[in-house]
Amino acid sequence: MANNDLSGLVQDWGSFELLVAKLNETGTAKVQHNVVLTGKSGAPRQIDVAIRHREGLYEHLIIVECKYWKENVSRLHVDALQSAIQDLGASKGVIFSVAGFQEGAVTAAKHNHIELFRVRELSDEEWGLPGRVVDFYMQYFERSIGNFKIEEAIVLGPPSGPLNIAISLGDPARNSITPTIKLDGSCGKTLEEILTDVSQRALGEFTKETFTINGGVEGVTYMTGQVNFVPQDALLVNISGALVQLKRMTFDLGIKITQNRFILDRSANYQFALLIEDSIRKTVSSASRRQDETVTSLTPYDKSTTPQDEALKNGSVLKIYLSNMFAYDEVLGLNPVPIDTLRKPL
Repeated sequence: MANNDLSGLVQDWGSFELLVAKLNETGTAKVQHNVVLTGKSGAPRQIDVAIRHREGLYEHLIIVECKYWKENVSRLHVDALQSAIQDLGASKGVIFSVAGFQEGAVTAAKHNHIELFRVRELSDEEWGLPGRVVDFYMQYFERSIGNFKIEEAIVLGPPSGPLNIAISLGDPARNSITPTIKLDGSCGKTLEEILTDVSQRALGEFTKETFTINGGVEGVTYMTGQVNFVPQDALLVNISGALVQLKRMTFDLGIKITQNRFILDRSANYQFALLIEDSIRKTVSSASRRQDETVTSLTPYDKSTTPQDEALKNGSVLKIYLSNMFAYDEVLGLNPVPIDTLRKPL
């Protein structure tokens, strides 16, 4: 993950000054870090960040102080900056802080037209939930049918052979087709189509509880569960020349789960992405710079546009059920885990 949050960008006062200099590099002014200027008094003054903006024949000087302190900035420091503004003939004075400002400092700054800004990170809500880092699991579910058996049936007429049906699903080139007949003599869905629907419902029932597999390790896991199917409507098929009503059937449901972890750091493409609170006007701006850019983008921040009702939570599992079926042969010889032994709700 990118280490471009405030704690990763700033470790001491010097790195905070460099960050503030970058925040002001918007392409419309010349920004200098750690400069010494001599004012009307003749005394040299160390300036954390100096910003020069030229407009026509005129150049405006803005001097910036950077306070990387745990405590709020006091009025004393606003008064000291006002003195420097007058001595240097600056157009504007600005203080950037990571902690904030005392009430007296805000009052004095308003009176002397000094700007006060607090720099801070975005909260998870301001990034848009679940936050700067999005981390969840995706599980893709596929199914197959094997070991199909007729458990109960009514035979309407003498068969010419054994009452067996070979069901094959999962390979379009080898899929079986077993027509069914309704009581009125019309054709119904094929038995394979019916079993496909039943297996989809059974898969949803077997996997309705959400759980991660193998501690979240990415990979493919096979499971099995037995399905007992009793048709609600009469289901007739022709087997060995006899009409047979299928009353109850069983089959093994093969379950294939492909588990992947999805991690996205929304700040990865940025050198920094921060919020700047204007302590005078009570407004907030976003300040960001992409990795391939040399200027900072400053835009008003509107909290009302931030999504607040996202259902996704970090660490959650997003389940995707695929309509296609895989061949049951994949399960054979793999010693799949019975689904009932692995149900571990989060």
